[in-house]
Amino acid sequence: MSNHSTSAVVAFLFAVILIAIGQIMKNDLAASKVGTLIAGALGSLVFVFLLTALSNFQMSSVGEQVKAGLTETSICLIVAVIVSATIHRVAITIKNNALELVKCTMGNDSSKSGLSSSGTTTHGTSGRKKLGLGIKHGPSLSVIQRHLETARKSRVLQLRNCGMKILPEQLQEVCEILRNLDVSQNRIRILPIFIGSFNNLKQLHLSNNELGSLPDEIGVLKKLEVLELACNQLSCLPESLAGLCSLKMLNISKNRFLQLPVCVCHLPALRILDVSSNFIEFLPDEVKFLKASELNLNQNRLNSLNAANLVHCENLKTLRVEENCLNKTDFISDFLNNSTVSLIAYAGNLFQDKDFQNLPGYDEYQTRYTATKRKM
Repeated sequence: MSNHSTSAVVAFLFAVILIAIGQIMKNDLAASKVGTLIAGALGSLVFVFLLTALSNFQMSSVGEQVKAGLTETSICLIVAVIVSATIHRVAITIKNNALELVKCTMGNDSSKSGLSSSGTTTHGTSGRKKLGLGIKHGPSLSVIQRHLETARKSRVLQLRNCGMKILPEQLQEVCEILRNLDVSQNRIRILPIFIGSFNNLKQLHLSNNELGSLPDEIGVLKKLEVLELACNQLSCLPESLAGLCSLKMLNISKNRFLQLPVCVCHLPALRILDVSSNFIEFLPDEVKFLKASELNLNQNRLNSLNAANLVHCENLKTLRVEENCLNKTDFISDFLNNSTVSLIAYAGNLFQDKDFQNLPGYDEYQTRYTATKRKM
């Protein structure tokens, strides 16, 4: 081997070692084993070639050897940078793939909700895993049967956060005795018509799903008191919903409503109505029939309050209209003077506090507000 070639090889290998070690020490501790093996092997080769170069070195042509050596060294250094960068990238890819595999494995072993295979949360200080029902495809038939056995005793069925896209037909086995059904935090898109067979149901929790509509059969649940539908994709409700004669609380926040569903204005037992975080721009005239004591319209697009009809809501005590597009003139004097509302949350609209406080009828509203605070 010539002295020039020896110098080039030595420079190449030495550069690879330096760059690889530098990358490892910088931020790749996880790839240090790979880097150590590479550095060790290349280090051995460098030692052998260095001895060969020293033994064949000719002093008579030092200038020419240095000049040629520098040229070849520069070329090899560039190549070494490319090679070491490639090695570094491969090591990083291997490390990241390994981490993703570990995360996926751990994700299949535990659910976010911390439910055990029987639907109950596992507790303990020994670091035991919290086993889930089934993340991707919903609970197995055996798991459903275990929950049904529990529901027959407690009359409560919880299948939260288990990846369901539909309600299992097996739920019909407890339709006559169930009082509370919680299937929130799933991926349910369609509610089956057999939901109407749950005659004694008092609470139905369907929040955080992908529902785009509700079947008419939901209106036959005469004993239903709580209906949670937040965080779905609803833009309308069936007219049959007005048949829920015992419903006290309805939550349809964070959906896609462009207007307040008229059917909710005819719920005779309604006390709390939450339609916040939708896209509602105005209230229908039927709002005067609303029986709720609390109406939450925060974070909509209201540009009209329809206070002329809202004033006739005999039970309304709390009105929340924060973060809308209302003007101070929407709060007409008749509404402030004669309504039963004792708390109006109006921050984030097109007027300031002092503007609201200067409105005709504000003193009457303030009197009701103060009286309510004293009772608390």
